Amino acid sequence: QKYKYTAVDLQKHKIKGVFIAKDETDLAEQLAKQSLYLILQVYSESDIHAPKVFALRLKQLIKEVFGVDIPVVKDST
Repeated sequence: QKYKYTAVDLQKHKIKGVFIAKDETDLAEQLAKQSLYLILQVYSESDIHAPKVFALRLKQLIKEVFGVDIPVVKDST
């Protein structure tokens, strides 16, 4: 699958790109081999549920890290 991602290198430079990987874990592993560390991964272009999945994962991460439960609001546009 084709994934769009944002990563950082060892000098903390932000890099955006597209990578073909079998799944999210493979994406992170392949980027790490290039000394790139995933900070944001936009799901594969074929995943029609990507925005909702991303929002729910982000909500869960914010709750785990900061202890704050935020609402996920549907965009009306």
